[in-house]
Amino acid sequence: MMCHEEKNFLEMKVTIKSEIDEENVNEYINGYLKSRNLKKGDLKRREHTKQKENLIQRLKKRLNLSKRKIAILIGVNREAVRKVSKEPSP
Repeated sequence: MMCHEEKNFLEMKVTIKSEIDEENVNEYINGYLKSRNLKKGDLKRREHTKQKENLIQRLKKRLNLSKRKIAILIGVNREAVRKVSKEPSP
């Protein structure tokens, strides 16, 4: 008599969540600014150009947001986002 053993395995679906998503993008931006002792308005100032560019690059890399949306979220103009994204103007 042969014994047949049936094994059941749970199928696991693994979802890798982006570090940032649209629900927590404002929280991410505020944390980024706070860690650098900045306010949104500071991103418009020339002495904070590197921080602004870094934030724009991070947001572009992790989210599929338009240039306009990023500009609105961080309080800069769309052209500033375009320049950092190195995309041609429309």
